[in-house]
Amino acid sequence: MSMPMKCPNPNCYFQFDPRTVPPGAVIACPQCGMQFQLPTAPPQAYSPANPLADSNLNFGSAPVASEQPPPNRAPSKKPATGKRKTENIPSEESGEAPKRRPSSGNLKFILSGVAVVVVICAVLSALVIFKDSKNFFSRNNQDAKYENYLVSFSFPKDLDGWVPDEGDNSGKVLLGANMIAFRKPRDNDTPLGYIVFQGKQMEYTPAEAELVSITTSALNKAFEEIPGELDSGPDKYLGLDAVRINFRGVYKQTNQTCAGVVYVAASKGIIYTSYAWGPEQTVNDLQGEFAKIRDGMQFLPIADTTNALKPLKKDYRGKGPAYKLFVITDHEAIWYLDRNVDPKSRGSEFISLYLEGDLNRKLNQRAAAEFFVVILDAAADPKAVAEDFIKSQLPKSDIEPEVAVVDGEPIGAAPKVIGIEPQTTVTRWKVRYRGADNTVNKFVTYSTLETDGKIVVAYAICSMKDMPVWEQRLMLITGTLRKP
Repeated sequence: MSMPMKCPNPNCYFQFDPRTVPPGAVIACPQCGMQFQLPTAPPQAYSPANPLADSNLNFGSAPVASEQPPPNRAPSKKPATGKRKTENIPSEESGEAPKRRPSSGNLKFILSGVAVVVVICAVLSALVIFKDSKNFFSRNNQDAKYENYLVSFSFPKDLDGWVPDEGDNSGKVLLGANMIAFRKPRDNDTPLGYIVFQGKQMEYTPAEAELVSITTSALNKAFEEIPGELDSGPDKYLGLDAVRINFRGVYKQTNQTCAGVVYVAASKGIIYTSYAWGPEQTVNDLQGEFAKIRDGMQFLPIADTTNALKPLKKDYRGKGPAYKLFVITDHEAIWYLDRNVDPKSRGSEFISLYLEGDLNRKLNQRAAAEFFVVILDAAADPKAVAEDFIKSQLPKSDIEPEVAVVDGEPIGAAPKVIGIEPQTTVTRWKVRYRGADNTVNKFVTYSTLETDGKIVVAYAICSMKDMPVWEQRLMLITGTLRKP
Protein backbone atom coordinates (compact mmCIF):
# COMPACT_ATOMS: atom_id res chain seq x y z
CA MET A 1 0.00 0.00 0.00
CA SER A 2 1.18 3.57 -0.67
CA MET A 3 1.33 6.17 2.10
CA PRO A 4 -1.55 8.68 1.52
CA MET A 5 -0.49 12.31 1.24
CA LYS A 6 -2.59 15.10 2.76
CA CYS A 7 -3.17 18.41 0.97
CA PRO A 8 -0.76 20.97 2.54
CA ASN A 9 -3.64 23.45 3.00
CA PRO A 10 -4.28 23.36 6.79
CA ASN A 11 -7.99 23.94 6.17
CA CYS A 12 -8.31 21.08 3.69
CA TYR A 13 -8.37 17.39 4.63
CA PHE A 14 -8.25 15.79 1.19
CA GLN A 15 -5.84 12.84 0.84
CA PHE A 16 -4.60 11.19 -2.32
CA ASP A 17 -2.19 8.50 -3.53
CA PRO A 18 1.10 10.18 -4.60
CA ARG A 19 1.86 7.27 -6.97
CA THR A 20 -0.85 8.49 -9.34
CA VAL A 21 1.17 11.60 -10.22
CA PRO A 22 4.84 11.82 -11.33
CA PRO A 23 7.31 12.80 -8.55
CA GLY A 24 8.07 16.53 -8.56
CA ALA A 25 4.89 17.43 -10.49
CA VAL A 26 2.96 20.63 -9.69
CA ILE A 27 -0.69 19.79 -9.07
CA ALA A 28 -3.87 21.47 -7.83
CA CYS A 29 -5.86 19.93 -4.97
CA PRO A 30 -9.23 18.80 -6.41
CA GLN A 31 -11.03 19.82 -3.18
CA CYS A 32 -9.64 23.28 -2.24
CA GLY A 33 -7.77 24.17 -5.45
CA MET A 34 -4.46 24.88 -3.71
CA GLN A 35 -1.46 24.41 -6.01
CA PHE A 36 1.69 22.67 -4.70
CA GLN A 37 4.62 20.51 -5.81
CA LEU A 38 5.07 16.84 -4.92
CA PRO A 39 8.38 15.67 -3.39
CA THR A 40 10.86 14.29 -5.93
CA ALA A 41 10.70 10.91 -4.13
CA PRO A 42 7.21 10.36 -2.70
CA PRO A 43 7.03 8.01 0.33
CA GLN A 44 6.26 4.43 -0.55
CA ALA A 45 5.63 1.30 1.43
CA TYR A 46 5.08 -1.45 -1.08
CA SER A 47 4.17 -4.92 -0.02
CA PRO A 48 6.57 -7.68 -1.16
CA ALA A 49 3.52 -9.42 -2.52
CA ASN A 50 2.98 -6.53 -4.94
CA PRO A 51 4.02 -7.92 -8.37
CA LEU A 52 5.01 -4.37 -9.48
CA ALA A 53 7.29 -3.66 -6.54
CA ASP A 54 10.42 -5.08 -8.19
CA SER A 55 9.62 -4.06 -11.75
CA ASN A 56 11.42 -1.25 -13.59
CA LEU A 57 8.54 1.26 -13.46
CA ASN A 58 9.64 4.43 -15.23
CA PHE A 59 7.21 7.40 -15.09
CA GLY A 60 7.24 9.43 -18.29
CA SER A 61 8.68 6.70 -20.56
CA ALA A 62 7.59 3.34 -21.86
CA PRO A 63 7.80 0.59 -19.19
CA VAL A 64 10.40 -2.13 -19.59
CA ALA A 65 9.80 -5.61 -18.22
CA SER A 66 12.58 -7.18 -16.12
CA GLU A 67 11.94 -10.72 -17.27
CA GLN A 68 13.60 -12.33 -20.28
CA PRO A 69 11.43 -14.24 -22.72
CA PRO A 70 11.60 -18.03 -22.29
CA PRO A 71 14.07 -19.87 -24.55
CA ASN A 72 12.83 -21.99 -27.41
CA ARG A 73 12.30 -25.61 -26.33
CA ALA A 74 12.50 -28.68 -28.43
CA PRO A 75 9.19 -30.45 -28.79
CA SER A 76 8.81 -33.31 -26.33
CA LYS A 77 8.45 -36.82 -27.59
CA LYS A 78 5.34 -38.80 -26.87
CA PRO A 79 5.76 -41.83 -24.55
CA ALA A 80 6.07 -45.12 -26.33
CA THR A 81 2.85 -46.25 -24.76
CA GLY A 82 1.01 -43.47 -26.59
CA LYS A 83 -0.42 -42.29 -23.27
CA ARG A 84 -0.13 -38.72 -22.03
CA LYS A 85 2.79 -38.10 -19.69
CA THR A 86 1.44 -37.22 -16.27
CA GLU A 87 4.30 -37.53 -13.78
CA ASN A 88 4.77 -33.72 -13.58
CA ILE A 89 1.07 -32.89 -13.32
CA PRO A 90 -0.07 -32.51 -9.68
CA SER A 91 -3.02 -34.67 -8.75
CA GLU A 92 -6.06 -33.55 -6.83
CA GLU A 93 -5.14 -36.03 -4.09
CA SER A 94 -1.74 -34.41 -3.59
CA GLY A 95 -3.31 -31.02 -2.83
CA GLU A 96 -0.65 -29.20 -4.86
CA ALA A 97 -1.61 -26.23 -7.02
CA PRO A 98 -0.58 -26.34 -10.64
CA LYS A 99 2.65 -24.45 -11.27
CA ARG A 100 2.43 -21.83 -14.00
CA ARG A 101 5.23 -19.89 -15.59
CA PRO A 102 4.79 -16.10 -15.25
CA SER A 103 3.77 -14.41 -18.48
CA SER A 104 5.99 -11.50 -19.53
CA GLY A 105 3.24 -10.35 -21.91
CA ASN A 106 0.80 -9.84 -19.02
CA LEU A 107 3.38 -7.90 -17.03
CA LYS A 108 4.09 -5.61 -19.98
CA PHE A 109 0.36 -5.03 -20.40
CA ILE A 110 -0.03 -4.06 -16.71
CA LEU A 111 2.96 -1.71 -16.83
CA SER A 112 1.68 -0.07 -20.01
CA GLY A 113 -1.69 0.53 -18.38
CA VAL A 114 -0.07 2.14 -15.34
CA ALA A 115 1.97 4.43 -17.58
CA VAL A 116 -1.16 5.50 -19.49
CA VAL A 117 -2.95 6.31 -16.21
CA VAL A 118 0.03 8.41 -15.06
CA VAL A 119 0.10 10.37 -18.33
CA ILE A 120 -3.67 11.02 -18.15
CA CYS A 121 -3.36 12.29 -14.56
CA ALA A 122 -0.52 14.62 -15.55
CA VAL A 123 -2.51 16.02 -18.49
CA LEU A 124 -5.60 16.57 -16.33
CA SER A 125 -3.51 18.37 -13.71
CA ALA A 126 -2.04 20.61 -16.39
CA LEU A 127 -5.51 21.43 -17.70
CA VAL A 128 -6.69 22.38 -14.19
CA ILE A 129 -3.68 24.64 -13.68
CA PHE A 130 -3.67 26.36 -17.04
CA LYS A 131 -7.33 26.59 -18.00
CA ASP A 132 -8.79 29.94 -19.06
CA SER A 133 -5.53 31.42 -20.32
CA LYS A 134 -7.37 34.56 -21.48
CA ASN A 135 -7.96 35.60 -17.86
CA PHE A 136 -5.08 33.65 -16.30
CA PHE A 137 -4.82 33.31 -12.53
CA SER A 138 -1.85 31.72 -10.77
CA ARG A 139 -2.34 30.70 -7.16
CA ASN A 140 1.43 30.78 -6.63
CA ASN A 141 1.78 34.52 -7.16
CA GLN A 142 -1.93 35.44 -6.85
CA ASP A 143 -1.85 37.58 -10.00
CA ALA A 144 -4.53 37.92 -12.66
CA LYS A 145 -4.95 39.69 -16.00
CA TYR A 146 -8.30 40.66 -17.50
CA GLU A 147 -7.67 41.99 -21.00
CA ASN A 148 -11.37 42.25 -21.82
CA TYR A 149 -11.75 44.71 -18.95
CA LEU A 150 -8.38 46.48 -19.49
CA VAL A 151 -7.16 45.70 -15.95
CA SER A 152 -4.74 43.42 -14.13
CA PHE A 153 -4.34 42.38 -10.49
CA SER A 154 -1.25 41.76 -8.35
CA PHE A 155 -1.60 40.62 -4.75
CA PRO A 156 0.47 42.65 -2.24
CA LYS A 157 3.64 40.73 -1.44
CA ASP A 158 3.73 41.89 2.19
CA LEU A 159 0.34 40.42 3.15
CA ASP A 160 0.03 36.91 4.59
CA GLY A 161 -2.86 34.67 5.49
CA TRP A 162 -5.10 35.30 2.47
CA VAL A 163 -6.18 32.43 0.21
CA PRO A 164 -8.33 32.27 -2.97
CA ASP A 165 -12.05 32.21 -2.22
CA GLU A 166 -13.48 29.73 -4.70
CA GLY A 167 -16.21 27.12 -4.65
CA ASP A 168 -19.91 26.79 -5.35
CA ASN A 169 -20.93 28.70 -2.21
CA SER A 170 -18.16 31.31 -2.16
CA GLY A 171 -18.74 35.04 -1.90
CA LYS A 172 -17.63 35.36 -5.52
CA VAL A 173 -20.38 33.02 -6.70
CA LEU A 174 -23.06 34.49 -4.42
CA LEU A 175 -22.33 38.01 -5.68
CA GLY A 176 -22.22 36.86 -9.30
CA ALA A 177 -18.68 38.26 -9.64
CA ASN A 178 -16.30 37.22 -12.42
CA MET A 179 -12.85 38.28 -11.24
CA ILE A 180 -10.49 37.33 -8.46
CA ALA A 181 -11.61 36.74 -4.83
CA PHE A 182 -9.85 36.09 -1.50
CA ARG A 183 -10.68 35.26 2.08
CA LYS A 184 -8.62 35.38 5.29
CA PRO A 185 -9.31 32.15 7.22
CA ARG A 186 -8.65 31.42 10.88
CA ASP A 187 -8.52 28.15 12.78
CA ASN A 188 -11.81 26.53 13.73
CA ASP A 189 -13.89 29.60 13.00
CA THR A 190 -15.39 31.65 10.21
CA PRO A 191 -12.95 33.70 8.10
CA LEU A 192 -11.89 37.12 9.33
CA GLY A 193 -12.60 38.81 6.01
CA TYR A 194 -13.41 38.56 2.31
CA ILE A 195 -12.67 40.67 -0.76
CA VAL A 196 -14.12 40.13 -4.24
CA PHE A 197 -13.56 41.94 -7.56
CA GLN A 198 -15.94 42.26 -10.49
CA GLY A 199 -16.03 43.78 -13.99
CA LYS A 200 -19.21 44.24 -16.00
CA GLN A 201 -19.44 45.43 -19.60
CA MET A 202 -22.34 47.66 -20.60
CA GLU A 203 -23.23 49.71 -23.65
CA TYR A 204 -23.32 52.96 -21.69
CA THR A 205 -21.68 54.42 -18.58
CA PRO A 206 -24.20 54.41 -15.69
CA ALA A 207 -24.63 57.45 -13.46
CA GLU A 208 -24.10 57.30 -9.69
CA ALA A 209 -27.70 56.42 -8.85
CA GLU A 210 -27.67 53.43 -11.21
CA LEU A 211 -24.30 52.24 -9.85
CA VAL A 212 -25.77 52.22 -6.34
CA SER A 213 -28.85 50.33 -7.60
CA ILE A 214 -26.73 47.69 -9.40
CA THR A 215 -24.56 47.23 -6.30
CA THR A 216 -27.59 46.89 -4.00
CA SER A 217 -29.04 44.15 -6.23
CA ALA A 218 -25.74 42.23 -6.09
CA LEU A 219 -25.47 42.55 -2.29
CA ASN A 220 -28.98 41.15 -1.86
CA LYS A 221 -27.82 37.95 -3.59
CA ALA A 222 -25.14 37.31 -0.94
CA PHE A 223 -26.59 38.94 2.18
CA GLU A 224 -29.85 39.05 4.08
CA GLU A 225 -31.25 42.22 5.69
CA ILE A 226 -29.54 44.69 3.34
CA PRO A 227 -31.17 48.13 3.92
CA GLY A 228 -33.24 49.64 1.14
CA GLU A 229 -31.09 52.78 1.19
CA LEU A 230 -27.34 52.38 1.60
CA ASP A 231 -24.88 54.92 2.95
CA SER A 232 -22.91 56.12 -0.08
CA GLY A 233 -20.59 58.94 -1.05
CA PRO A 234 -17.95 60.04 -3.57
CA ASP A 235 -14.50 58.43 -3.56
CA LYS A 236 -11.78 57.12 -5.89
CA TYR A 237 -11.19 53.62 -7.28
CA LEU A 238 -8.73 52.66 -10.03
CA GLY A 239 -7.96 56.36 -10.30
CA LEU A 240 -11.56 57.00 -11.40
CA ASP A 241 -14.32 58.97 -9.74
CA ALA A 242 -16.16 56.30 -7.78
CA VAL A 243 -18.98 55.70 -5.31
CA ARG A 244 -18.15 54.26 -1.88
CA ILE A 245 -21.03 52.25 -0.38
CA ASN A 246 -21.09 51.08 3.24
CA PHE A 247 -23.35 48.13 4.08
CA ARG A 248 -24.35 45.77 6.87
CA GLY A 249 -26.13 42.43 6.49
CA VAL A 250 -26.22 38.72 7.33
CA TYR A 251 -23.80 36.82 5.10
CA LYS A 252 -25.66 33.82 3.67
CA GLN A 253 -22.65 31.52 3.69
CA THR A 254 -22.01 31.82 7.47
CA ASN A 255 -25.30 33.29 8.81
CA GLN A 256 -23.12 35.87 10.55
CA THR A 257 -23.78 39.60 10.72
CA CYS A 258 -21.10 41.35 8.69
CA ALA A 259 -20.17 44.89 7.76
CA GLY A 260 -18.38 45.94 4.61
CA VAL A 261 -17.62 48.52 1.98
CA VAL A 262 -18.04 48.56 -1.82
CA TYR A 263 -16.14 50.72 -4.27
CA VAL A 264 -17.73 51.03 -7.70
CA ALA A 265 -16.66 53.10 -10.71
CA ALA A 266 -17.51 53.14 -14.41
CA SER A 267 -15.50 54.05 -17.49
CA LYS A 268 -15.95 53.47 -21.23
CA GLY A 269 -18.97 51.24 -20.71
CA ILE A 270 -17.32 49.03 -18.04
CA ILE A 271 -18.33 48.90 -14.36
CA TYR A 272 -15.51 48.08 -11.90
CA THR A 273 -16.52 46.90 -8.42
CA SER A 274 -14.69 45.69 -5.29
CA TYR A 275 -16.57 44.20 -2.34
CA ALA A 276 -14.89 43.79 1.08
CA TRP A 277 -16.51 42.58 4.29
CA GLY A 278 -16.09 40.63 7.51
CA PRO A 279 -17.70 39.97 10.91
CA GLU A 280 -18.77 43.37 12.23
CA GLN A 281 -16.88 42.90 15.52
CA THR A 282 -13.48 42.56 13.80
CA VAL A 283 -13.84 43.96 10.28
CA ASN A 284 -12.32 47.34 11.19
CA ASP A 285 -9.02 45.60 11.93
CA LEU A 286 -8.78 44.63 8.24
CA GLN A 287 -9.44 48.02 6.64
CA GLY A 288 -5.72 48.57 5.97
CA GLU A 289 -5.36 45.14 4.33
CA PHE A 290 -8.51 45.68 2.28
CA ALA A 291 -7.06 48.94 0.94
CA LYS A 292 -3.75 47.28 -0.01
CA ILE A 293 -5.51 44.43 -1.84
CA ARG A 294 -7.86 46.85 -3.57
CA ASP A 295 -4.86 48.87 -4.81
CA GLY A 296 -3.58 45.69 -6.47
CA MET A 297 -6.17 46.15 -9.23
CA GLN A 298 -4.74 48.48 -11.88
CA PHE A 299 -5.41 49.46 -15.46
CA LEU A 300 -3.21 47.71 -18.01
CA PRO A 301 -0.58 49.80 -19.78
CA ILE A 302 -1.72 50.92 -23.22
CA ALA A 303 0.81 48.54 -24.78
CA ASP A 304 -1.08 45.63 -23.17
CA THR A 305 -4.47 46.77 -24.42
CA THR A 306 -3.61 47.27 -28.07
CA ASN A 307 -6.03 44.60 -29.25
CA ALA A 308 -8.89 45.91 -27.12
CA LEU A 309 -8.42 49.55 -28.11
CA LYS A 310 -7.12 49.29 -31.66
CA PRO A 311 -9.33 51.41 -33.98
CA LEU A 312 -11.05 49.44 -36.72
CA LYS A 313 -10.52 52.38 -39.08
CA LYS A 314 -12.52 52.56 -42.28
CA ASP A 315 -12.78 55.67 -44.48
CA TYR A 316 -15.79 56.74 -46.56
CA ARG A 317 -15.84 59.36 -49.34
CA GLY A 318 -18.41 60.79 -51.71
CA LYS A 319 -18.97 59.62 -55.25
CA GLY A 320 -18.11 61.55 -58.41
CA PRO A 321 -17.17 65.21 -57.82
CA ALA A 322 -17.83 64.83 -54.08
CA TYR A 323 -14.94 62.35 -53.85
CA LYS A 324 -12.51 65.25 -53.46
CA LEU A 325 -14.64 67.22 -51.01
CA PHE A 326 -14.66 65.16 -47.78
CA VAL A 327 -13.55 62.09 -45.85
CA ILE A 328 -15.46 60.36 -43.00
CA THR A 329 -13.91 57.68 -40.78
CA ASP A 330 -15.69 54.87 -38.91
CA HIS A 331 -13.37 53.95 -36.02
CA GLU A 332 -15.57 51.20 -34.53
CA ALA A 333 -16.72 49.28 -37.62
CA ILE A 334 -20.37 49.82 -36.67
CA TRP A 335 -21.43 51.89 -39.73
CA TYR A 336 -22.49 50.12 -42.91
CA LEU A 337 -22.84 51.25 -46.51
CA ASP A 338 -25.51 49.57 -48.64
CA ARG A 339 -24.15 49.95 -52.17
CA ASN A 340 -27.51 48.94 -53.60
CA VAL A 341 -29.15 52.06 -52.14
CA ASP A 342 -28.83 55.44 -53.87
CA PRO A 343 -28.06 58.00 -51.11
CA LYS A 344 -30.36 60.51 -52.82
CA SER A 345 -33.27 58.12 -52.22
CA ARG A 346 -32.96 58.81 -48.49
CA GLY A 347 -34.84 62.10 -48.73
CA SER A 348 -32.79 64.61 -50.69
CA GLU A 349 -30.87 64.97 -53.93
CA PHE A 350 -28.10 66.67 -51.95
CA ILE A 351 -27.22 63.55 -49.95
CA SER A 352 -23.79 62.27 -51.00
CA LEU A 353 -23.25 59.53 -48.39
CA TYR A 354 -25.67 57.47 -46.31
CA LEU A 355 -24.59 54.97 -43.62
CA GLU A 356 -26.60 52.81 -41.25
CA GLY A 357 -25.35 52.47 -37.69
CA ASP A 358 -25.97 48.98 -36.38
CA LEU A 359 -24.50 47.67 -33.14
CA ASN A 360 -26.40 44.43 -33.68
CA ARG A 361 -23.61 43.04 -35.86
CA LYS A 362 -20.88 43.98 -33.38
CA LEU A 363 -22.26 44.39 -29.86
CA ASN A 364 -25.59 42.56 -29.98
CA GLN A 365 -27.67 45.70 -29.44
CA ARG A 366 -31.01 46.56 -31.03
CA ALA A 367 -30.44 50.32 -31.27
CA ALA A 368 -29.97 51.79 -34.76
CA ALA A 369 -28.81 55.18 -36.07
CA GLU A 370 -28.41 56.94 -39.43
CA PHE A 371 -25.57 59.08 -40.76
CA PHE A 372 -25.67 61.48 -43.72
CA VAL A 373 -23.28 63.71 -45.61
CA VAL A 374 -24.84 66.38 -47.83
CA ILE A 375 -23.25 68.84 -50.26
CA LEU A 376 -24.85 72.31 -50.31
CA ASP A 377 -24.04 75.53 -52.12
CA ALA A 378 -21.87 78.00 -50.27
CA ALA A 379 -23.59 80.75 -48.26
CA ALA A 380 -22.69 83.61 -45.95
CA ASP A 381 -23.70 81.62 -42.87
CA PRO A 382 -22.79 77.95 -43.41
CA LYS A 383 -24.03 76.86 -39.99
CA ALA A 384 -27.48 78.40 -40.53
CA VAL A 385 -27.72 76.71 -43.93
CA ALA A 386 -26.75 73.37 -42.34
CA GLU A 387 -29.32 73.71 -39.56
CA ASP A 388 -32.15 74.64 -41.95
CA PHE A 389 -31.38 71.60 -44.10
CA ILE A 390 -31.26 69.18 -41.12
CA LYS A 391 -34.58 70.51 -39.78
CA SER A 392 -36.14 69.96 -43.20
CA GLN A 393 -35.15 66.29 -43.02
CA LEU A 394 -36.61 65.64 -39.56
CA PRO A 395 -39.85 63.63 -39.27
CA LYS A 396 -42.82 65.78 -40.16
CA SER A 397 -45.40 66.89 -37.62
CA ASP A 398 -48.39 69.22 -37.54
CA ILE A 399 -46.63 71.14 -34.78
CA GLU A 400 -43.03 72.28 -35.19
CA PRO A 401 -40.74 70.23 -32.92
CA GLU A 402 -38.75 71.90 -30.16
CA VAL A 403 -35.01 71.89 -30.91
CA ALA A 404 -32.64 72.41 -27.97
CA VAL A 405 -28.83 72.55 -28.09
CA VAL A 406 -27.14 70.05 -25.71
CA ASP A 407 -24.22 71.30 -23.62
CA GLY A 408 -22.04 69.62 -21.02
CA GLU A 409 -20.39 66.23 -20.91
CA PRO A 410 -21.93 63.47 -23.02
CA ILE A 411 -23.59 60.55 -21.30
CA GLY A 412 -23.72 56.86 -22.04
CA ALA A 413 -21.29 54.42 -23.56
CA ALA A 414 -17.90 55.73 -24.63
CA PRO A 415 -16.46 54.37 -27.88
CA LYS A 416 -13.88 51.66 -27.24
CA VAL A 417 -11.11 53.57 -29.00
CA ILE A 418 -8.63 56.09 -27.65
CA GLY A 419 -6.83 59.15 -28.89
CA ILE A 420 -9.43 60.17 -31.50
CA GLU A 421 -9.70 63.96 -31.57
CA PRO A 422 -12.58 65.60 -33.53
CA GLN A 423 -11.55 67.20 -36.82
CA THR A 424 -14.52 69.58 -36.81
CA THR A 425 -16.74 71.12 -34.13
CA VAL A 426 -19.73 68.92 -33.29
CA THR A 427 -23.10 70.38 -32.27
CA ARG A 428 -25.72 68.28 -30.43
CA TRP A 429 -29.51 68.66 -30.50
CA LYS A 430 -32.44 67.18 -28.65
CA VAL A 431 -35.54 67.28 -30.85
CA ARG A 432 -38.82 66.88 -28.97
CA TYR A 433 -42.31 66.49 -30.45
CA ARG A 434 -45.22 67.60 -28.30
CA GLY A 435 -46.91 64.68 -26.60
CA ALA A 436 -44.39 62.14 -27.96
CA ASP A 437 -42.18 59.82 -25.93
CA ASN A 438 -38.47 59.17 -26.44
CA THR A 439 -39.09 56.50 -29.07
CA VAL A 440 -40.27 59.35 -31.33
CA ASN A 441 -38.10 62.23 -30.08
CA LYS A 442 -34.69 62.49 -31.74
CA PHE A 443 -31.06 63.11 -30.84
CA VAL A 444 -28.91 64.75 -33.55
CA THR A 445 -25.24 65.59 -34.00
CA TYR A 446 -23.80 67.60 -36.89
CA SER A 447 -20.66 69.35 -38.15
CA THR A 448 -19.89 71.52 -41.20
CA LEU A 449 -16.97 72.06 -43.56
CA GLU A 450 -16.43 74.69 -46.29
CA THR A 451 -14.42 73.55 -49.30
CA ASP A 452 -14.26 74.39 -53.03
CA GLY A 453 -17.26 76.70 -52.88
CA LYS A 454 -19.45 74.09 -51.16
CA ILE A 455 -20.77 73.47 -47.67
CA VAL A 456 -20.31 69.87 -46.55
CA VAL A 457 -22.68 68.90 -43.73
CA ALA A 458 -22.27 65.66 -41.77
CA TYR A 459 -25.10 64.76 -39.41
CA ALA A 460 -26.27 61.69 -37.50
CA ILE A 461 -29.60 60.89 -35.88
CA CYS A 462 -31.09 58.34 -33.47
CA SER A 463 -34.09 58.15 -31.13
CA MET A 464 -33.83 59.79 -27.71
CA LYS A 465 -34.51 56.37 -26.22
CA ASP A 466 -31.22 55.12 -27.65
CA MET A 467 -29.22 58.21 -26.73
CA PRO A 468 -27.31 56.46 -23.88
CA VAL A 469 -25.96 53.96 -26.40
CA TRP A 470 -25.38 56.29 -29.34
CA GLU A 471 -24.54 59.82 -28.16
CA GLN A 472 -20.75 59.49 -28.05
CA ARG A 473 -20.68 57.27 -31.12
CA LEU A 474 -22.61 59.83 -33.15
CA MET A 475 -20.26 62.55 -31.91
CA LEU A 476 -17.24 60.44 -32.88
CA ILE A 477 -18.17 59.82 -36.52
CA THR A 478 -19.60 63.33 -37.05
CA GLY A 479 -16.36 64.82 -35.75
CA THR A 480 -14.28 62.96 -38.35
CA LEU A 481 -15.54 65.17 -41.18
CA ARG A 482 -12.47 66.66 -42.91
CA LYS A 483 -10.90 67.49 -46.24
CA PRO A 484 -9.10 64.64 -48.07
